[in-house]
Amino acid sequence: MTARTFIAAFDLEREPEALARSASVLTGRIGGHLVGLTTIHELQYHPSIRAHITQEFARQFLDQQLARVENIRSEFAAAATKEGVAHEWRFGHGGGQPQVDQLIAHGRTADVVIVERPAEKYDQSYDLHEQLIRSVGRPVLLVPQEFEIADRPSSAVIGWSETREATRAAFDALTLLEKGASVTLLHVGDMRAHELAQGPINALAAALDRHGMKVTVSHRDAGKDRVSDVIQQEALETGAELIATGAFGHSRTYDLVIGAATRHIMCETKLPLLLSK
Repeated sequence: MTARTFIAAFDLEREPEALARSASVLTGRIGGHLVGLTTIHELQYHPSIRAHITQEFARQFLDQQLARVENIRSEFAAAATKEGVAHEWRFGHGGGQPQVDQLIAHGRTADVVIVERPAEKYDQSYDLHEQLIRSVGRPVLLVPQEFEIADRPSSAVIGWSETREATRAAFDALTLLEKGASVTLLHVGDMRAHELAQGPINALAAALDRHGMKVTVSHRDAGKDRVSDVIQQEALETGAELIATGAFGHSRTYDLVIGAATRHIMCETKLPLLLSK
């Protein structure tokens, strides 16, 4: 199972170099095709000030964004060329279509979407990353700004539970991992003795083993710790180069009220994080 088409989606507000290099290296090691993508923001303002928004101001706003897009395109092309990666550039300007909808539309044409990890603090009521992950239907790889992918991952922690999302994450991770990678299949929570011995996590481990992975099954009781913290601690202790897990297993309303483990790990992880929904 190998991914062939990757989309690296760039944010106009962030520097593109690190993401361009990581996406190019990963795509190059896998032998895939890399698409660079960015979209522009629509000029948003309250109707009460419509009369005060001049054409000159609107044109300057657009020109500033277009200049930023050209800078990102140049950095992307340089990184992809350096790695010898087949690549192309896409520029989303959807004529009034929301930015996240443009990202989702393009993202659905790829095997994996690569974006920079969100900031540690962000607006839960409207977040581009969360909407992308919930709606794109493809695995999304979040790369921390301070982390630079240097090769195809040879080790991973896969957070697993008996859910659709976690199951997808386990098999989606295979598209990125090196053949023979060391994989820790981690379950966080209480399990009875017979479940530990005969549960589906062991059957899943065998299935991943048939793909050439070296799989270890690990069970941890979270206790007072957050599940996201336990997963990250496991990754630290095992020297993992990638974390993969299911994303947003509850409704958006539930997550806004109760909180989401996905939101914690996506904003805090120091490693590349593959999320599947």
